[in-house]
Amino acid sequence: MKIKRQNEIQLGLYTRGGLFQVSNKIDKTQQLNTYVGPYYFKNGSAFAGETPRAGDKKLQRIIRDKNVFVYNKLNSKYAKKFNGVVDSSPIITEKDEDSGFFIRYFAKQLSNQVIFEIDKQTYKEVKKQKTPHHKLYSVLELEWKISGPIFNKIYAGAIIEPGIIPTNNNSLSQAMDTMPGIENYIIDSLEYANPTEQSALYSPGDQLTYDNGDEYIGYYHIHENRPMVGRYHTNKPHKYLLPLSQTIFGSMEKTEEEKILQTSAKIYNSLQ
Repeated sequence: MKIKRQNEIQLGLYTRGGLFQVSNKIDKTQQLNTYVGPYYFKNGSAFAGETPRAGDKKLQRIIRDKNVFVYNKLNSKYAKKFNGVVDSSPIITEKDEDSGFFIRYFAKQLSNQVIFEIDKQTYKEVKKQKTPHHKLYSVLELEWKISGPIFNKIYAGAIIEPGIIPTNNNSLSQAMDTMPGIENYIIDSLEYANPTEQSALYSPGDQLTYDNGDEYIGYYHIHENRPMVGRYHTNKPHKYLLPLSQTIFGSMEKTEEEKILQTSAKIYNSLQ
């Protein structure tokens, strides 16, 4: 039989609240001022009551240290509802592919300005500010073109088919007003795109670069969703090209390629 020593029990203590709450092994949520009354220490633990009795409720000290006191423990109502705002890759449906567009969703954490892509459900929750957690973010909805030619097709001075790159760059330009920094998050205007395969296209140097950043001047073609070096696709190894990500084309602005496309072959050849 264990002998209880006097120094293991400390009696005659009282709290007016804000110091302890009744311990609950299932629900660890901290509730302020939940226990008011006498208490005692037994073997280093606090119990409700004046003297030790069987069945006395164990008390849990309320932690006020900001490094230990977790917000989710303070209010379990919100913590249980909040699943987090996390990165999520977009899902492109067959309907999206048929229409040539799909909607992308983004969130920006206001405290550190970090931007990441989210799914539609998370976008709705953050936009509605369903919990206090959601107020820490701003959101953006962005229409993204994924099919067609990579640059605008021009005929008789008019755009007859919008290109993927100028369309998406224009969308990014407008989105910058709502979410500054989005242009640094999306650096590839052909991301998720499935452009029309084309051959014998020409870049004068203001459209495409090599992977090292050097401007590309010359003929190129579209193969497997990306522009590649050369007038036509061949079985010989040849490099992929990257669109100039910082070139923002206005709705009425024409690239050099577009100007060439609307120039007669006779005049264009005379300039070479």
